[in-house]
Amino acid sequence: MASTRNTILGLLFITISAISQAAEEFEDSIPLGVAEALFDLGAGEFVVYSEIMDGFPLIQIPDDFDVLGSTYYASAMRVALTTALAEEDAWESFSTMLLSNNWINFPSFAPPRLDRGFVSSTPFRTSNRQFCHDELGQLSFSFRTREPQNTITLHARNRFDINLQSCADQIAQQERMLMMSGRRTQGIAGYMPRIQLPEEARQGGRPALMVGGMSSSNNRAETDAAIEIDWDLEEVYQHFADQISEQDWMLDSESIGSLTATGTWTQVVNQNMNIVTRFNVVNSGDDRFDMEVTVEAPGGNVGAWIERSN
Repeated sequence: MASTRNTILGLLFITISAISQAAEEFEDSIPLGVAEALFDLGAGEFVVYSEIMDGFPLIQIPDDFDVLGSTYYASAMRVALTTALAEEDAWESFSTMLLSNNWINFPSFAPPRLDRGFVSSTPFRTSNRQFCHDELGQLSFSFRTREPQNTITLHARNRFDINLQSCADQIAQQERMLMMSGRRTQGIAGYMPRIQLPEEARQGGRPALMVGGMSSSNNRAETDAAIEIDWDLEEVYQHFADQISEQDWMLDSESIGSLTATGTWTQVVNQNMNIVTRFNVVNSGDDRFDMEVTVEAPGGNVGAWIERSN
């Protein structure tokens, strides 16, 4: 009995001791050794400066920005800035300055997003933008909203350090690679209607920003999404059905019950092929609705690739 009591008291002491040992935060600065260890900076040279480092492309920092610091690591140079400007205003200020000093706005060569199927009411946008200069190299601009001030990170690579071509040659090369990769809309997925989620829709208690993926073959494509919204089944169905009908789809049939609703549309592609779209929505309870859209060419084959202008 005494042994059991001592064990309990010992465990209680350990628990209370662990709770009482609160970790102290670094307030104004982090020792370099701690930063190298925590952020896994490896064995490369890692140097932090309070101003813009020597060797960073010579640019004029607009008046609305303050330099927070800069660093050089693994042949990449970074400069951190702070500003009270919103993202688009900050971008406009920086891009105006760079373009007036012979920088080129380097286009994005990521494959285009397939803007079809279920899409968020919040438009997709990237916060990382690139510039190129034939003598100074590449410079990218990324923005992050923070309190009390927003931060901008400038990433630079000297063209001589990484043996880059001229800006025009780089752009031409990227364009050729994109064309050769054949990154166009594949199969019948190019005919999937674009269906925007309601602004009021939520997912897991948050605004509905993520939707299901899309799978497709030569003659069939499907996608799905689930949302939470304080609407009845008919309101949800009609919100999406109206959008499909507005995109050159002819309503063939529809059925709205107490738990499920279904609609079917057809579209004539050419004299040899018709395609069919089906939209299904299920009221899963607790304001949740599960939806699916399929597009198919019954008995047909639209080929490996379809090029379609929008």
